[in-house]
Amino acid sequence: MRKNSKRIAFKRFAQMLRHGKPSVRKNGSMATKPIVPVAEATEAEVTKECVEWLRRHGCRMKRQNNGAGYLNDSPNYATYGITGSADFTGMLPSGRRLEVEFKKGSGGVLSKDQIDYMIWTRGCGGAYICVHGLEELKEKMKNFLDI
Repeated sequence: MRKNSKRIAFKRFAQMLRHGKPSVRKNGSMATKPIVPVAEATEAEVTKECVEWLRRHGCRMKRQNNGAGYLNDSPNYATYGITGSADFTGMLPSGRRLEVEFKKGSGGVLSKDQIDYMIWTRGCGGAYICVHGLEELKEKMKNFLDI
């Protein structure tokens, strides 16, 4: 059993390398790491400085709250928001939709729902980026802004 499991895992990893696909975990989530060196920071710190930078460069950004729980002292469990949506949604100066998912500086995890939402957003012509710090945001926004 153990040899078979290792063999299957290696086979999946080899296929991922051959086809250039990201490594996906059993539950469908995917680990993320910064593509450029960024300072170690919490997700809240990353969010604050990146949203300020985006607004200074003409992007209209709005927080998208989503989650689940008992709302307003109700006995019923409820969900709210769009499942898998990014932390912030907005518009680029060009009018194109922009979705930004923030992760802490050392890296994080995109859930299966977030991956599906990213694929859907990009398929509809929108921009969806996952950033771990201001330096990475600047690098990724070079494709969308004249900076």
